[in-house]
Amino acid sequence: MGEVKVPEDWWRLLDVASHALLCGPVSSPDPDALLAAAAKGELAAVIARASFR
Repeated sequence: MGEVKVPEDWWRLLDVASHALLCGPVSSPDPDALLAAAAKGELAAVIARASFR
């Protein structure tokens, strides 16, 4: 299982939106790596629901 660091504002946005689209795997956090994996059909995705209560 990997760990991803995100800006503090992201957590507040997730708390308001309550959902996030998670996709991967990719070899690096670079957006070009994500686009390349998507072009090859290598991504899996899930909509995750979050609650911080």
